[in-house]
Amino acid sequence: MRALVAGHLCIDFFPTLDRQPGLEEGALYAIGPMQARCGGSVYTTGVTLARLGVEVQLAAAVGNDLLAGLLTQLLRAEKLDTTQFAVANTSTSYSIVTQAPGRDRTFWHHVGANEAFDGSGLDLAGVDVLHVGYPSLLRRMCEDDGQRLVDLFRRARALGCTTSLDLAVVDTGEPGRVRRWSRFLERVLPVTDIVTPSVDDLSSALEWAPADPPEVQREQAERLLAWGCAVVLLTAGARGLLVATADAGRMSSTGRLAPLLQSHACVRHLEEAVPVEHVDGTTGAGDVATAGFLAGLMQGEGPVAAARLAALAAARHVAGVPPCAQGDDATPAAPRATAVRQERTTGHHGGIS
Repeated sequence: MRALVAGHLCIDFFPTLDRQPGLEEGALYAIGPMQARCGGSVYTTGVTLARLGVEVQLAAAVGNDLLAGLLTQLLRAEKLDTTQFAVANTSTSYSIVTQAPGRDRTFWHHVGANEAFDGSGLDLAGVDVLHVGYPSLLRRMCEDDGQRLVDLFRRARALGCTTSLDLAVVDTGEPGRVRRWSRFLERVLPVTDIVTPSVDDLSSALEWAPADPPEVQREQAERLLAWGCAVVLLTAGARGLLVATADAGRMSSTGRLAPLLQSHACVRHLEEAVPVEHVDGTTGAGDVATAGFLAGLMQGEGPVAAARLAALAAARHVAGVPPCAQGDDATPAAPRATAVRQERTTGHHGGIS
């Protein structure tokens, strides 16, 4: 099967630091080499799907500046298909990520061309699964309570595509955010077959309580199903991943994945987080879990087995190990520290890595 991964994309710059630099005017602070990496849900979910054996095409907006060329070059070096990129008359999205030894990361993020992406020009011919990541960072797509996203998903479903959506943490200082994001999800989820948020995403947007104990996590999944989606993967860090599916009628209307999903109606399953010995980094683990889950479903594994693949892929990402191909159940080193942390960073940065 073939997946089209669309939505938020940026380029991340990581200066090497041996101490926290200051901001004093006129001062010079020596730093080390700069690393440039692709970031955002389009890259992280897309490249993980490709590494798990899925044919992938990417769709996003880049600017008309020099950074667009660098970003495209990095993606093509990973043999990712960027032919559906749109060029906006603005700047390319980027982040500067600083992390001195013993300090947490600080993100300076410019949303850039992501604000112009609305999915209206996407070619869906031959696409089996359409996945959109981080709508809260795609301003045009969220206007009018997500009307452009609804239109895109309706067009995809009319062509037989299965639709998938991943969320990101939103700014908790946004006025009226609970009402806004409730309306957004109530409109979008009926045309969304698969949704893969984290509990942090839902807590920031809707003020839902953190999913502890597990009964709260199950209640949140039930709310999402009641709003109209067919399959929920709700990630809760060390508390694991909850899979919930709708009734047989809704499962049978999930596009080209329907033959693989319709026998898995009314599933309720909590998959434990996979422990790892060494935590290399947690940013982007949620996008990797989403990719693992989608790959499992597309390969006919069913929601429960797909959740296991999602947990394993995320744990390997946290441990700094590339994801396994289908059938490789190797765990990422010996258990010592819990790791499947699918949280997204706060504010406008979203969950970029």
